[in-house]
Amino acid sequence: MKKNRRIVSILLTLAMLAAMLLPLAGSALGATTYSAAKVLSVSPGSTNTDGNKVTITGAADSLEVGDTVYLSLPTDFTMRGTVTIPASVDGKPNDVTAISGNTTFTDENRIQITVDTVESGVYVPYIYVNIDSLTIPGGASGDVKLTAEAAPNSGFSNGEVLIARVGSGQVTLGLDKAVLITSAGGTIDTIRVKETLAGDLEVSNTSLKFKLPNGFTWNIAGAAITQVWGAGLVLGAPTLSDSDRTLNIDVDAASTSATYLRIAGLRINVDESVAKFGDVEVTVSGKSSVVPTSAVIAKYGDYEVKVSSVETKTIIAGKREKEIGKFAIEETVPGSLIDGRTITLTLPDKAKWDGEYPSISASDSTLLGFATSGWTAVGTDKRIIKTTVTTASSGDKPTKIVFKGGEITVAADYTGDIALEVGGSAGASGSAVVAKVLAPITATADGKPDIIIGLPNQAGADFTITEAKAEALKADKWLYIEAPPGLRFATAPKFEVTEGDLRLGTVEADNDWGYISVKVKSTSSKPSTIKVSGVKLTADRTVPEGDVILKIGGSSLVENNSSDLFPDVNWAAKVAAATCVTPAPGETKITSVFKIGDTSYTVGGDVYETKTMDVAPYIKDGRTYLPVRYVAYCLGLTDANIIWDDANDTVTLIKSGTVVQLKIGSNTLLVNGASITMDVAPEIVDPGRTMLPIRWVAEAFGAVVTWDEAAQTVKIEI
Repeated sequence: MKKNRRIVSILLTLAMLAAMLLPLAGSALGATTYSAAKVLSVSPGSTNTDGNKVTITGAADSLEVGDTVYLSLPTDFTMRGTVTIPASVDGKPNDVTAISGNTTFTDENRIQITVDTVESGVYVPYIYVNIDSLTIPGGASGDVKLTAEAAPNSGFSNGEVLIARVGSGQVTLGLDKAVLITSAGGTIDTIRVKETLAGDLEVSNTSLKFKLPNGFTWNIAGAAITQVWGAGLVLGAPTLSDSDRTLNIDVDAASTSATYLRIAGLRINVDESVAKFGDVEVTVSGKSSVVPTSAVIAKYGDYEVKVSSVETKTIIAGKREKEIGKFAIEETVPGSLIDGRTITLTLPDKAKWDGEYPSISASDSTLLGFATSGWTAVGTDKRIIKTTVTTASSGDKPTKIVFKGGEITVAADYTGDIALEVGGSAGASGSAVVAKVLAPITATADGKPDIIIGLPNQAGADFTITEAKAEALKADKWLYIEAPPGLRFATAPKFEVTEGDLRLGTVEADNDWGYISVKVKSTSSKPSTIKVSGVKLTADRTVPEGDVILKIGGSSLVENNSSDLFPDVNWAAKVAAATCVTPAPGETKITSVFKIGDTSYTVGGDVYETKTMDVAPYIKDGRTYLPVRYVAYCLGLTDANIIWDDANDTVTLIKSGTVVQLKIGSNTLLVNGASITMDVAPEIVDPGRTMLPIRWVAEAFGAVVTWDEAAQTVKIEI
């Protein structure tokens, strides 16, 4: 029983497979397509006779005898024409050889096509529906589609095809580009004129009017109007009006099919006294409806070259080979930069070319064949370079040259903009800001304490030095701080990096303590701040009243003070660390003169008198020694202010708050408790007189000491 069931199942499966392999009876369903040769532009309430053709085609053997299709227009639309079948297409027989139905139709809204005979071979069917005229009802708008309807078992497909579009007629204008013209005028690009529908160009001697702005006029001597397509349109000769500012297009007969015109050879003349640089916009009007109603047809410019900044870079004063930003030289019309002429670049007084000269940035430029020679220096001051135009720009586009990569150096005492002046004989003129210069450091004092003329070891203000950017202070080079004339540092101040990672070495001073220096051991990775504290100054009587300005420089800050760059600019910043004032009221200037080997000396102000010492001044190891008591008298001290300590071999001198102490045989001088190392020591000579190294003691009290080698005299002024 189970075996019989298995046999029955196998037989049923074989039967189903056999059925799938047998050909289907009847024709293929929905196999045809519909296409129109064009889409007509038609207007409401009219009959269009431009003609159109709808092609019905399908797959091979897709149509059979008796297949029928109905083609319908929208309500109230009608058409005239014929239905035809070509004998062959592309050298192959047409599958359809005979049809019936509306093979000729007159003012029909719906037609029928039935296949009567087909070819016996395997061929493709072709049927042509030739629409000779199409009548459009009033008030219609939008797309006009021919709709195909067929029975479900027909070889014809259901579908639709767009054959026309109903709209209001207008003229459209087109222009490929706005050309550049100069004061000599120029020929504009071809104007394209297209009708949407036949008759859009109205019959009138001013069917279209093209009006130019003030300062521009038409020249139509070489103009020509060409009809690309369309029929029936008759044009008269174009005319000018409004002092030749308006071009009039004359239409003598309207078109019978939509027309396309090209107007070429129109030239514009320019009145330089009136015309304005920029876009030349023509206004379009006339009897015909036209879009757009205005258009830019040219750009007017004269032979001119513009200079502009493209990029501004920040650079540091006092440094070498710093790159400036990009700048542009741009023509308004081609050929503005003259072949064989020069372009010069001039830096301001405080800047010099240093390193690479600028080069053309090809990616930023529009060169159009333009080329120059290399840059060369003009003169010896390194401020001016020049190049020569070797190939001028040509064509209808101006050139734009963007320069990059120029290197300069700026004096250490300058901050602000670097405006590059462009000139030369090629026609370029103008300026461009290419850099903003910052001082490498700024210095700010905590105040301005008074210091008195003629007094030593007086406190100045603490101040800070701040880098403008990382690495403003260079490594393995020196940072200098210089006191003004008549002032010197009494002690070495303290340098401390309070912000950042700058590293400094040991503070040093020159022989006269006129300046102090510190070596930069390593640069900063971010802007650093240095605090300078413990500033002590000694002022002689030559110092003028007013601010005490300390100058800050050195090779760590100023790299360009060489003889060929800025030899007289050594300082990058200044700071007012004190105010110098006159001595207290009642103090009188006293001058004393001592002569080597002579016990007589003179002392006085307005009146001098000669006095006698019990020991004469002498010179030892190149240093002048004077007896302490008589020097003290000359400095304005009394016996009460001269204190001896025989037990400790010290002498203390006191005047106006200044306490000076010396020890016999010691090189240390104490001024108000601060130690100053002298290069010689006090000593005692017969008859028990203490002899002092005069310059150190006198200057400690603010006195001015001068030596007259020829006269062998020492003069002390206080």
